Amino acid sequence: MPDNQHPGNDYYVNLVTGTIQRQGNKLAGDALIAAGFAGPYPWKDAVTLSHNKKGREDILNHAGPSGAQLSNTANGVSDTLSGIARVGDVLQAFYENITDGKMWRSLGWLVLGLVFIIGGVVLWMKNSNLLPDVVPIPV
Repeated sequence: MPDNQHPGNDYYVNLVTGTIQRQGNKLAGDALIAAGFAGPYPWKDAVTLSHNKKGREDILNHAGPSGAQLSNTANGVSDTLSGIARVGDVLQAFYENITDGKMWRSLGWLVLGLVFIIGGVVLWMKNSNLLPDVVPIPV
């Protein structure tokens, strides 16, 4: 395949199977790294690593799944704070999305549309005498 059919430099290689995954979202890329992928790489490097089983095994054995040197390990136990940092990243992304004014504006348009639809159905039913004037309340 020509290289011009593979834009970007966001390719991740599974260190066990050699499969290549393209992912431009940083949070999803971090999830791929946590799942045993290495990257991100340009397309040519990803293909080279995908076909080089020994290179993948070297990364897996010496550098861990992220492709970076493991500096936070003691006696084979990995640093548990990395999971907390990932939770913090997810919470930060949630906070950024929940405070985005564009999201609230879109949600407002949806609510306004629902109000118009419900109001129109109620008026239509009332004009067609399908809706009683007074709803009896049992006492």
